[in-house]
Amino acid sequence: GGNLEESRRAIELSKEHDDLFATVGCHPTRCSEFVEDPDKYLQNLRDLIKENKDQVVAIGEFGLDYDRTKFCDKETQLKYFEKQLDLCEETGLPLFLHCRAAAPDLVNILQNNRSRLAGGVVHSFDGSAEDRDSILALGFHIGINGCSLKTEDNLAVMKDIPNNKLMIETDCP
Repeated sequence: GGNLEESRRAIELSKEHDDLFATVGCHPTRCSEFVEDPDKYLQNLRDLIKENKDQVVAIGEFGLDYDRTKFCDKETQLKYFEKQLDLCEETGLPLFLHCRAAAPDLVNILQNNRSRLAGGVVHSFDGSAEDRDSILALGFHIGINGCSLKTEDNLAVMKDIPNNKLMIETDCP
């Protein structure tokens, strides 16, 4: 889910189809939804996960997106990225992370919280070789999409992701 409401809809859809599953979280560009009542928003995410254990397979999509701070500023993203890590620790679920133009901060936060986390994937990755290697060292998979392949430097970084840690993505329907 990209936010609380999308997470609810994803769960409902997964209940209608045995071969579908859902994630629960708040995308970095929507983290301003936390601001009105952060504790309540986090608790609503938590309740959604606990009440739908058969459908929810990961926490996310959440993370950091410094390319699109016009939707949510960096400080708000950082604050609620870390808050959502609480859900990962509490549930033991893997992370479905979004990372665009923010890899150094994302890697630093993951390294500082590694004992609380159960792995997962960093999607939309567009970071450096050093960031890639740090993410892999933490045991995460890396997902790449069109945003990951915009420059020659990006291509050079992505080509060295091991096949068993690489996830190819599309935003196509």
